[in-house]
Amino acid sequence: MMILDREFVEAFKTEARRQEVFTNSFWRQLAVILVAIAIINWVGPKIILYGTNITANWGGMPF
Repeated sequence: MMILDREFVEAFKTEARRQEVFTNSFWRQLAVILVAIAIINWVGPKIILYGTNITANWGGMPF
């Protein structure tokens, strides 16, 4: 009995094809999450602080 007999190889290939969709979906979802975080970090303070006095002074506190 071989460790890598034909039945094992076929089962392995079938499982690899099944997980390929999951892997592609995982990386796509990760990219969407990272882009969303970047957009929130870039736009978030402008939306949250809109109409307040803080938006007029992005230079920070003078020392």
